[in-house]
Order: sequence, then structure tokens, then C-alpha cells
Amino acid sequence: MTNTLRSEEIRSPITGRTNVSSVGKTTCARLIAEYRSMFGIEIAHLTKGHQDVGLYRCDESGFRFYYPADIVGDSGFYHQLQANEWYYMSSKWEFDESLKFVQPGSEVLEIGSAKGDFLQTALKKIQSIKCTGLELNTDAVGEAQARGLHVLNESSTQHAQNHVGYYDVVATFQVLEHIPDPVDVLRDALRMLKPNGVLLLGVPDNSARAAASIFLRQDSLLNMPPHHQGLWDIPSLSFLPKVLPVQLEYMVVEPAVFSHHSCAYRRLIKNDLIKRFGGVHGWATYIAGRQFYNHALGQLSRYLPAHSLLAVFRKRS
Repeated sequence: MTNTLRSEEIRSPITGRTNVSSVGKTTCARLIAEYRSMFGIEIAHLTKGHQDVGLYRCDESGFRFYYPADIVGDSGFYHQLQANEWYYMSSKWEFDESLKFVQPGSEVLEIGSAKGDFLQTALKKIQSIKCTGLELNTDAVGEAQARGLHVLNESSTQHAQNHVGYYDVVATFQVLEHIPDPVDVLRDALRMLKPNGVLLLGVPDNSARAAASIFLRQDSLLNMPPHHQGLWDIPSLSFLPKVLPVQLEYMVVEPAVFSHHSCAYRRLIKNDLIKRFGGVHGWATYIAGRQFYNHALGQLSRYLPAHSLLAVFRKRS
């Protein structure tokens, strides 16, 4: 049951309007304790003295966002997370998928380029393109520049001041979910795009399905502040042409890869069997059928959803 709020204080980050609904809440004490327990990271200073964090839904776009909006990770927070090998992957599905929409000779900008893995991939695969990255993490900027990449320690707003209508393609991957005001960044991106230029957006997929995502849950720690500020899904990405001068041309869900994602799907099967038949019988049923599950997942994995969404927009003239 959701409660519709009409408050001047809580506004949708997508529409700027107050027709939002409360869909959940957690305590800052829980976030502090779990970050300390799971990652050894202290986040008490990031909670700014707030007691609770609410999750709200924009009634028009479906976008879900957290409030208060000032519980945001700082450079120290991300530096500690990046110590985990799984946090930054140099090769991502959305990189190769996005390059299908980049033409030879294009001027390409990536907002939030980290150490430049997408830019390096693009330069290797597409002829005569020029690539620029924007990154606020100074360590990542140094790594990217050491690889010979043109990555600048600038925000999108700073860069847009001198690059209006400059780029053929602007991309951002796994960035928008970390930002309390994502539409501001998208407006910067569109200022820098040429008319009919391509905007590439990659985000974690929080779309509702018949079965909840096995990779992203609304109540999972890394899907809440100070890490994530918003939960993107197919409806909220599809809504963007109503608030921005863009046309949606393509959207695709990342397909599962057996070597990367089969473990999560096997765990889903095992947990369901235990829930249905009890601990002993459920576990025994899972063990007996494990060879079959592996074979089935090997054949079906490319039809199953994985972690991310990619949306391709074109700037309207």
C-alpha cells in the first residue's frame, strides 16, 4: 500500500513535481551497521544526522528515488568500495552493445569514465573516432591519462560551458543511479550533443518482473544510499522523452551469460525448492537435479535477464 504525498519538500527528480508516493523506508542506523559489517566502511558522517531514509515513487514516470537526497557517497566512500575486485569491471556488456550506435569519425564523450575502459574499447573497435572522458575521481583520471586516454577532471556542467553542440555521441554507464539530480546531468549531456546526436545510457535494471531480479533488490545494501540514489527501470527510462528533447530509439536488457550468472540462477532454484519442500527435501531435490539445471541454464541463459539496461536516445533538433 503506498501513500501519495503532496509536499513542497519532496519532489520527483524527473519531473520536479510533488506527486510522489512513499513506497518504503529504512533507518540510517541499519545502513551504518551493515556497511560496517559487510564492507568495513564507516558511513555515519554521510547520513548527515538523518534518522531514516525514505524510498519514493514518481507517480508520472515510475522512477523510484531516495529522500533525503543528501546522503551521498563521497570520494573516500568510493575509494574503499573500489578496493573490491568486483566493483569495477574493465569489460562490460553495455560497452560492446553501445558501440553498435557509434559511427566511424565520431566525437565521443563519456560522463563518468573512471579509468577509461569504455573509451579504450571504442578506440580499438571503431576507426578514426575521437574520445573524451569526464571523471571526478582524481586517481581514476590519473590512471586513464597514464593509458594515453583524454580524460579530464571536470564535471558535465563545467565541460558543457565550452562544448555546446560539440559531440556526436555522449555516453554514461552505471552513473545516473548514483546522482540525486540525474536530469541535470542529462541536460548537460544534451547541451553538448549535436542535433540528432546519440545519447547512450546504461543503468542497473530495477524493472519489476514476475520473479524479482536476482541481481538487484530494492532492499539490498548497494541499491540504497549512500551508494544508489535512484532505481531506474524500463518505464522511467521510457518517460525521459516527456521531459527532455530526445527520442527513444532502442532499449535492451542485458542477457545473462552462463559463466557469469548461472550461479545466481542456481541459487534462485535452490532457495525456491527449499521454500516449497523444506530444508532437507528441498536441498535433496536440488542436488538430484543439479546436472539438469546446469544444462538448462546453459541453453537458456541468453534468454534470461542479467544486471543492466541500455537505452539509446537521439537528440531532437
